[in-house]
Amino acid sequence: MELYIELFVFLAIIFLIVLSNRFIPWLVKAAIAVYYSVISYIFITTKNKIDERYENITPVPDAYWDKNSAWVDKMTGYYLVLFNHSPVHLF
Repeated sequence: MELYIELFVFLAIIFLIVLSNRFIPWLVKAAIAVYYSVISYIFITTKNKIDERYENITPVPDAYWDKNSAWVDKMTGYYLVLFNHSPVHLF
């Protein structure tokens, strides 16, 4: 679990900002919380599967680094998708 400390800190900051904002409706707050929870679950379970597949193989093959890097890059886009669109640009 210490592998994901940065992720949990990121999520805590997002949840604190969203939940403490009194101008965001509760339905939107719930949707954001569910979105980040589901994305985190998918990210962690898939990352663990990739790690388990290449566990105890030395030296670590390039295929591991390629899959791992591609997965993290893809999920980073999903984590930051809400930051890429400001309300001004949506209209």
